[in-house]
Amino acid sequence: TALFAVTSPTTISMTLATVGGGSVSPSTGPHTFNLGDLVTFTATPASGYAFDHWMFDGASYAANPLMLTIDLSMNGKTLTAVFTAITYALAISASSGGSTSPVPSTYTLPQGQTQQVAALPSTGHLFDHWELDGVNISTTNTYAVTMNANHALNAVFTPIPPVTLTISATPGGATNPSVGTYPYAQGQSAQVTALHETNYRFTSWSLDGASRPENPITVYMDQNHMLQAIFEYVPPPPVTATIAGTVFDSINSQPIPAATVTMDGYADITETNGAYAFISLTPQKYTL
Repeated sequence: TALFAVTSPTTISMTLATVGGGSVSPSTGPHTFNLGDLVTFTATPASGYAFDHWMFDGASYAANPLMLTIDLSMNGKTLTAVFTAITYALAISASSGGSTSPVPSTYTLPQGQTQQVAALPSTGHLFDHWELDGVNISTTNTYAVTMNANHALNAVFTPIPPVTLTISATPGGATNPSVGTYPYAQGQSAQVTALHETNYRFTSWSLDGASRPENPITVYMDQNHMLQAIFEYVPPPPVTATIAGTVFDSINSQPIPAATVTMDGYADITETNGAYAFISLTPQKYTL
């Protein structure tokens, strides 16, 4: 009869593995350990990653380094180091008068990533500056945020200052709108009409010193402008008078032809019907 002694194994096999960005010591792969040894397992995250936990035989361990006493239950098992990417929140916002690209929202970004953000002003507004975590940092239209922490980036916009149109007129006329100074948003157009008085005529506009003939005139308000309506006096035609009548016989009331009618140096001969006329007379008193 042969007698055999049954002995327990003195070594066990384990495999080390990783999930995510990082390494372990001992290195990944199969390893043989002595039964009863106290083994230290260390997880080292890669850049942009953090150690999260160990997974072994369905159990989770938070310690790092992890110290385990090797026993028979570990044979053929896998110890896995789990790493997670480090992320930060970027909260992008904009004041009234504009938006951003990417649009205002909160974004989750990996550690170390650089996110470029552009400011987009609305019509009638200008980009003024960026605020990063409440601090004024830049007046450049685009800004790149490096994600080394949670950040709040705010684009600040301001209204475009109004420009003015100053309207004036020389004697002899008016304008519509009337003479005065008017504010306009940059990019607007202003239409002005010249209105002449009696015995005057409109000749031209002076727009910032340059002559313009059209009426009405349209002024593009890209800056402050000076506009003057220029009028010219037009003398009225000379005023003349006419004295006319008929010469009749006072006895029988018949017209008298060929009668001579005089008036302060003027003379006229009556027609066959007794009519006479002095035309184009200068207005004054005459004796007939």
